[in-house]
Amino acid sequence: MCPDGRVSRQRGSMLVIALAVMVILGLLAVALTRLLGNASDSLAYEVLSVRAQSLAQSGMDQRLYVVLRQGVCASGQADSASGSQTVDETGLSGCTLSWSCRHQSLTDEDGSPLEYYWLQTQGQCGNAQLQVTRQSSSEVRL
Repeated sequence: MCPDGRVSRQRGSMLVIALAVMVILGLLAVALTRLLGNASDSLAYEVLSVRAQSLAQSGMDQRLYVVLRQGVCASGQADSASGSQTVDETGLSGCTLSWSCRHQSLTDEDGSPLEYYWLQTQGQCGNAQLQVTRQSSSEVRL
């Protein structure tokens, strides 16, 4: 139909261009899927981090209350104590609180007694795939 034969040489070039466009769009779709998956993991990590930090701080508040009110690390134990508990409250289910307390009696240069308490709490939240741990520590002198 064309006297110069250009059509016969151009036959199939649109197929190559269409395949290249489809490959590029496929790569963009894979990259977007990975990006959305990473954003979801980051959000889950952030939520678990806040929960673990809140749990560690709440545990520290609880331990400080015991030390300041009773003057011991735990009921019935004076020098050191530790413990762990799983929390089943709303929003913290599956989280674990661990704590430790150490006590030492010292005297200052005047001979006055000093009571030191070293407290550490650890909040741990998550599941088998994503586990987050946050710690809080404090030193109390009475």
